[in-house]
Amino acid sequence: MSLEQYEWILKQQEITPDILELSRQLDFIPSYSALLYNRGITSFELARKFFKPTPEDLYNPFQLADMDKAVDHLSEVIRMGKKIMFYGDYDVDGTTSVALMSRFFRTFYPNFTTYIPDRYTEGYGLTSVGIAKAAAEKVHTIVALDCGIKSLALASEIGRLGMHLIVVDHHIPGAVLPEAVAVVDPKRPDCHYPFKELSACGLAYKLALTLAHRLELDPEYVHSMLDLVALSIGADMVPLVDENRTLMKLGLQVLNQHPSPGLQALITSAGIKTPVTSHHIGFLLGPRINAAGRIEHANLALSLLTTDQPCQANQIAQEIEKLNTERKTTQDLIASEAIHMVKHNPSRYRYAIVLQGHDWLKGVIGIVAARLVEEFHRPAIVFTRSGDFLVGSARSILTINIYDALNFCSHIIHQFGGHSHAAGVTLLPDNFELFFHSISEVIKRQATPETFKKKLFAEAEIKLADIDDKLIRLSTTHLQPTGIGNPTPHYISRNLKVLNNSRLIGSDQSHIKLYLHEPETNTYIQAVWFSKGHHFPHIINAGTVDAIYTLDFNTFNGHSAKQLKLLDLKINP
Repeated sequence: MSLEQYEWILKQQEITPDILELSRQLDFIPSYSALLYNRGITSFELARKFFKPTPEDLYNPFQLADMDKAVDHLSEVIRMGKKIMFYGDYDVDGTTSVALMSRFFRTFYPNFTTYIPDRYTEGYGLTSVGIAKAAAEKVHTIVALDCGIKSLALASEIGRLGMHLIVVDHHIPGAVLPEAVAVVDPKRPDCHYPFKELSACGLAYKLALTLAHRLELDPEYVHSMLDLVALSIGADMVPLVDENRTLMKLGLQVLNQHPSPGLQALITSAGIKTPVTSHHIGFLLGPRINAAGRIEHANLALSLLTTDQPCQANQIAQEIEKLNTERKTTQDLIASEAIHMVKHNPSRYRYAIVLQGHDWLKGVIGIVAARLVEEFHRPAIVFTRSGDFLVGSARSILTINIYDALNFCSHIIHQFGGHSHAAGVTLLPDNFELFFHSISEVIKRQATPETFKKKLFAEAEIKLADIDDKLIRLSTTHLQPTGIGNPTPHYISRNLKVLNNSRLIGSDQSHIKLYLHEPETNTYIQAVWFSKGHHFPHIINAGTVDAIYTLDFNTFNGHSAKQLKLLDLKINP
């Protein structure tokens, strides 16, 4: 068994006639073409879109159900000079959506306002406080971004107050759609849009494009805001396939060439010196944007994303940097407590981890749930007390659809919403134990012997001698952006000798630096394994090891060396 208890699964390596034909079209060697073929890149045209997409490759926004109604209504509101409110969620996707619409509208129509609810006093999505503010400001139309799809009662309230509602959301709808002028959501059962996994900011971009077309405005300005779309895609963990990959690829070009002042300031404060990648968005930029809403209020992030003044952007970025440091400290303390609770009573959490802490910070419980999933490979739902309710954040493993599981328990739940692997849920405190046992039973019924196995998938089994600069560039650069649906390639090499100069590294000696030798080809290479220093005594005394890893260059003092970034090791007898 592997040191990390993973099952290693090797993808199909057979070079088929179709792969050979793709190799001929692309002038690639067959093993490189097989890597693309595994990602659904089966023709020259698909390869062109994969490597060099253009805005013309995007689907027609009017294929989205109700997009025509939304554009017709907003065009009329603009003609009448009435006030619009762009109302978004407090996470990265909602904040970038509001920022995109704000930056777009201010170039031609000033009569609008923005609203993002307070995570702690109002909670998620449309709220009565936000609706009352809209009514007091004589708003004609509320455009709900990244929220609203399940807010049936509040949607009706908006109508009763004489206002109009447009919903632009990407969450799974309930059996009934909200009362609205238009409901733009690709997950609507009656929506025939070719791609269902757009982020909310991706949908906002589509709405802005259609309005620009209708109002005869320059679409290039809308394209210039694709940096916001890229940020939303990377932070919201939507699949990086099809149109999302095109939007991310185009957005990264903007982010690296002409970022907004706010994002440039954030890139600088995060210490990013190399070209920005999807990895930087997911692990450095996105968490910083989220930190504003997690610790204080997302309006701070909105100000950063909409400012045109570099000096102001730098000041806000420094404020966000401080909040992000506070966020990391708080989440680490809560995560340690939560992990201890599970380890203290593991049999209770055999199928699902459901925890509550009365003083846990509401803004970080989603991150804590993700940490629990990573640590124990179980669906995790973390609750904290908020007023009269328990408010929870759910994360799941790939083999369990947490939204469906919550749906089975809907009779116990006050409200819930989300995606297949991430969701929010609200309970009455008295229902906590009943909910825990119910969700555990639902997951138990869904589970098979394979459900909770940790698995790593490898593209190929290769010799260290096969690793050249071209393979590393293909794996690390040309396949970018990588993420869910388009993962960084993993490779396996076997029977590697661990050399004696291997050692622990890092200020706390928590990382491993290995020097590996492949006797069969007499090839040497270095490898790193982050945060796995506790395995070092087993590794250094091993005869040989098998390794599963990603490829990288280790650059130091202007010199680059080939390097393996280890994911797991097996000790051979």
